[in-house]
Amino acid sequence: MKTVKLRSGLAIAALAVLVWAPSARADDRQVPVDVGKWFAAHEAAVIDANTGSTDGNLSFPAGSTLGTPVSVYQVSDQFVSSGDPSESQLVAAEQWAAPVLSSGVAVGSITACRAPDGSVQFMMATDNWSDAEMMVSAPSTGRYVNDHRNGAFIVEGKSVHQVTPAATRGKAHRLAAADVFTTTAATLRDAIRQQRADDAAAGAKAGEPVAGGDLIDLQSFVATHGTSQPGSGLSAGQITGLALGGGVVLLGALIGVPLYRKRQTA
Repeated sequence: MKTVKLRSGLAIAALAVLVWAPSARADDRQVPVDVGKWFAAHEAAVIDANTGSTDGNLSFPAGSTLGTPVSVYQVSDQFVSSGDPSESQLVAAEQWAAPVLSSGVAVGSITACRAPDGSVQFMMATDNWSDAEMMVSAPSTGRYVNDHRNGAFIVEGKSVHQVTPAATRGKAHRLAAADVFTTTAATLRDAIRQQRADDAAAGAKAGEPVAGGDLIDLQSFVATHGTSQPGSGLSAGQITGLALGGGVVLLGALIGVPLYRKRQTA
């Protein structure tokens, strides 16, 4: 997967100022009018700049077009620390992405951001087709989360959807149900916590600042750790272990107490 970034200093400055800024919940899913106009005005230029490239950069198929742009969200510290995380704890990143389509299939995306002066600026282009296809296939009630650190997800209420690694490794195509892994927002929270803990441990061991680590693969995380239940903060495996442990304690009490009383009266 290749990513091309322009005006990187500007993009980084915008992210540093805006990425965690609170946004109005009433209309933050709505793409602002000036952002929509920017994509319409720059469609040909940004696609042509990345079509037929021979220098190792992106190469969108000739005749590609831009699909409908969507708002980009990120998880907040509140989401990561919450006992019951949900879509309501996501924050708008002041970024908007539009899928690049070839014959109706997503082959990549273009992302724009809000610059410090309020204008809309090109941020990057990528040929990550699966992330772009999520924009196309996302339910209208969900939010597209992509912070280029944890990965790309659709968060819908207390559910999270992510394209499976097997589907991602395949050729670009319209997503089917089998291509998408669905779990809970609590599981995404736990996966981010685990990722941060692993990063911190690796950074401390190497004696260097934490660099970021691998993107989150929820399917693999669930296979190892189980699915977290909303409101509990515990994985299904942990809940089962506690239930079994509680059952053993209860059984021991039911058997042991009568025996103890019998010995006391003997």
